[in-house]
Amino acid sequence: MGVQYAKAMGYKVLAVDVKDKQLQFAKDCGADAVINAATCKNVKEEVDRITGNSRGVQAALVTSASHPAYRTGFEITRSHGRIVAIGLPRGHLHLTADDIIMDCKE
Repeated sequence: MGVQYAKAMGYKVLAVDVKDKQLQFAKDCGADAVINAATCKNVKEEVDRITGNSRGVQAALVTSASHPAYRTGFEITRSHGRIVAIGLPRGHLHLTADDIIMDCKE
């Protein structure tokens, strides 16, 4: 539903997941590009290649409750970008103040 909403708003959608089935579903829903984080050596570099810049994405929607998903979300989101948290991991979220404040993530 997030992919369809973003497309309806006119955004370019890039889906990142570790399961090919989920990535295919994202493509079927209209994602412009997909990245399998389990097989991609460097997701940030691949995002930069797909977007044509090294600034990062404007927004990341993190729906997983895994710590690596949040780390990836913060790595690929540009300064002053937005991270929307749907799934939250149990326990502590392993992010530093620099991850949030210094890069001005919302």
